[in-house]
Amino acid sequence: MREQMLAHSGLKRPDQFVVLPSNAEALDVFLFCQSQWRISMAGATGLDYTAVVAVISTRTKKRKHQQQLLADVRLIESGALKAMSQAKSNGKTV
Repeated sequence: MREQMLAHSGLKRPDQFVVLPSNAEALDVFLFCQSQWRISMAGATGLDYTAVVAVISTRTKKRKHQQQLLADVRLIESGALKAMSQAKSNGKTV
């Protein structure tokens, strides 16, 4: 079944993915901020929003668009934190 889904999507490997154009800018901001994680003894706790907001403000001056980008980046951050937590639970490092 998985192979059929991959073939249908045009992807060759399970570690590949498609980024929808509507999500590309938020992903770009997230990746640009990849060195801005706040870390505690338990591991990553989230992104430094001061840095994220600074990056977003260089991309657009429209307040509504800035707010939407921040919300989208926070969704990506949430997924990344869940993935890191699951990996840690399984004894893997990310």
